[in-house]
Amino acid sequence: MKIGKKVEVTSLGIELEDDIPLPPGSDRRSAERKYPLNEMKVGQSFFLPLEEGDNLKRMANRLSQARQTYQKKYEGIRFTQRLWEQDDPDNLGNNITLGIRVWRVQ
Repeated sequence: MKIGKKVEVTSLGIELEDDIPLPPGSDRRSAERKYPLNEMKVGQSFFLPLEEGDNLKRMANRLSQARQTYQKKYEGIRFTQRLWEQDDPDNLGNNITLGIRVWRVQ
């Protein structure tokens, strides 16, 4: 099913169409809304648990890319991240949640 109307076919054979709605959350600022980097003060940190079905290395790479993009946009702000094992809420140590912790360091 076509939503937009075909405008033209490029020299590469790719169709250019008008009026195709952009899905929500697909703009470049989505990382700023996904992580609280803009709300953090020096010395603060947050923990992101590894979600079921996700890969820790992939998760760390996504976070690292978001940090680097933010740091380039806002000069003088720096973050670091580390693999983190979070104890369960009752601090009994029975359940450990694996994830990434991010600190604002500058």
